[in-house]
Amino acid sequence: MEYKYKTNFDTIEKVFVMAERMGVEWFITGTEVKIEIEKIIQCLFKQGMVNEFCQTVTGQDINFQVDLDLYELEGVILGFFDFMREYSKDLKIMALLKASRQTTAE
Repeated sequence: MEYKYKTNFDTIEKVFVMAERMGVEWFITGTEVKIEIEKIIQCLFKQGMVNEFCQTVTGQDINFQVDLDLYELEGVILGFFDFMREYSKDLKIMALLKASRQTTAE
């Protein structure tokens, strides 16, 4: 099944918060997305955030860990970051979001 990814500000902010909880930063600038995908996947599984992440980025209220096999689950996770890499190329707001999160943390 193919999923449509949510890209509204609320969703992206939630993903940022999840990334912070995992200790993973994935947006570097508004024109480039840097992803430590191995670390993200390890953290999602270790911290039990797989279902929360998948539900957040797709807006689907299903149990991804039960309803999808590993191949499909990987596709949802990796698909979101691939989508964001392309989607955010020209979005200056991504750099601003990152900067605001850093200022808040200080």
